[in-house]
Amino acid sequence: MNTAFAIVNTESYYVACLACGVTSDVSESPLCDCLSKERTPVCPSCSVCLCKLSTPQRLAFWVNAPASMHAKRTNRVALQIAPAPVPSKAPLVMLVDDDDVIRVIGARAISRLGFRCVTASNGPEALALLAVEEPAVVITDALMPKMDGRDLCRFIKKSSAAKVVIMTSLYTAPHYKYEALKVFGADEYLAKPIDLAALEATLKRQTGWKAEG
Repeated sequence: MNTAFAIVNTESYYVACLACGVTSDVSESPLCDCLSKERTPVCPSCSVCLCKLSTPQRLAFWVNAPASMHAKRTNRVALQIAPAPVPSKAPLVMLVDDDDVIRVIGARAISRLGFRCVTASNGPEALALLAVEEPAVVITDALMPKMDGRDLCRFIKKSSAAKVVIMTSLYTAPHYKYEALKVFGADEYLAKPIDLAALEATLKRQTGWKAEG
């Protein structure tokens, strides 16, 4: 099933959800928790987000979106929600991304899934953290300044037992995935946007951890 939206009326911003078939106004909907620079509204009925739309469709959606929705996208106050408390024995996840919004959204999402989280904004910062932290999983963006995620992965694999998940929004062709897994030693290679369900499945698969409750 195509889990996306079809724009019905751009004046009122009613859209038809192709996942559940319900038409509703998404102008007041919360934004999703997907790991992506382009956070999008969720369907009020089934909570499927717009992230599965193609790039041209997402651009068309935001070009016609009301000002209130654009303001919500850039509202940094809404991003300052503290991560959820998690057990001290929960596995530690390190999230490495040069985008500050993705780090905040990601840390909040990871804690909601029952994992502890630390963040770094680039490869060298992540390596410095590795000197004092012992993450079970490192989730890193592929394209970053100073050191890209693939080189970071190679460094981590030489000095740590951490699993490494490389995420990307650009390098999605099969040969990039093959190179990341076989040449750089990544444990998983995921295309952005990464939704909460996919993130949870990845972390459980790599850690074997099941949050209490």
